[in-house]
Amino acid sequence: MGYTDNPDGKECFQKIWACTKYSGMLGLVVSTYDVLMYTKPQGYVPTLGAYIRSTVPLAGAGAVFAAVTCASTSLRGKDDKLNYFLGGKLSRWHYRCSCPKLPRWSAHRLPAGCVRHHLQGLEGLRLEALP
Repeated sequence: MGYTDNPDGKECFQKIWACTKYSGMLGLVVSTYDVLMYTKPQGYVPTLGAYIRSTVPLAGAGAVFAAVTCASTSLRGKDDKLNYFLGGKLSRWHYRCSCPKLPRWSAHRLPAGCVRHHLQGLEGLRLEALP
C-alpha cells in the first residue's frame, strides 16, 4: 500500500496513511540523529521527549500534505500541480507551527520569485498579480 497505488483524489485515507508512515520513519531518522549528535539528553524521559519533538511534527506534516492534496483534487476535480503546491504549503505551515524553535529564516524567506517559479508550471494561471 503506497501513495501512488490509487489515482489522486481517490482513497484519501490510504494516501494519508502512506504519507504519515513514510514521514514518521523520516522523523525517527531525524530524531535519532538529533539525539545522538546534538541534544544528547540524559535519561529515558528526555530522550523520549526528543524523539516525540522531532517525529510527531514530521509525521503530521506528511498527513497534512496527503489530506490537503487529496481533498483539493477531489473538490476541484482537476489533477494538476496546484494541488501539490497547496499540500506542500500547508504542510510547511503545520510543521512550522508545531516546531516553534526553528530559526526564523527557515520559514519566512520564501521569495516571490520562488513562488512564481512554482506557479508558472500551472496551465491557465495568470501571473500579473505577482511582483
